Amino acid sequence: DLCMYDSSVLFILFFFLFFFLMIRRPPRSTLDRSSAASDVYKRQAQAVVDGLVDYAIIICGSGIGVSITANKIKGVRAANCLTEEMAELAREHNNANVLTLGERLIDWETAKKIIKKFLNTPASTNLRHQARINKIE
Repeated sequence: DLCMYDSSVLFILFFFLFFFLMIRRPPRSTLDRSSAASDVYKRQAQAVVDGLVDYAIIICGSGIGVSITANKIKGVRAANCLTEEMAELAREHNNANVLTLGERLIDWETAKKIIKKFLNTPASTNLRHQARINKIE
């Protein structure tokens, strides 16, 4: 027999391992830092809408959470970009005004290239792209 444990024992071991690793609540300090960071992201995105800055660049682990948070603010068009091409298309086709990046997903050299492409790409004047932006807002 390839398995030295009965299947029911393995199930119980798996269940407790899953419970221990996945269900545990993070320490309180982690929750406090996470919610405080979310407030900062919202202020950065709001600064774009208020005209204080032309663009915002927000970085977190994956870039996904901050993109979702920023896009809840009316007038923000946040794009989570992993490549220069994504940054270019986000600006050109969607007139993105907030760039989000995931520090776990890209290295610093790639991030610098993405930021440069984002900041140097103008929004398209194509009517098709403008119509899409108008529907988003």
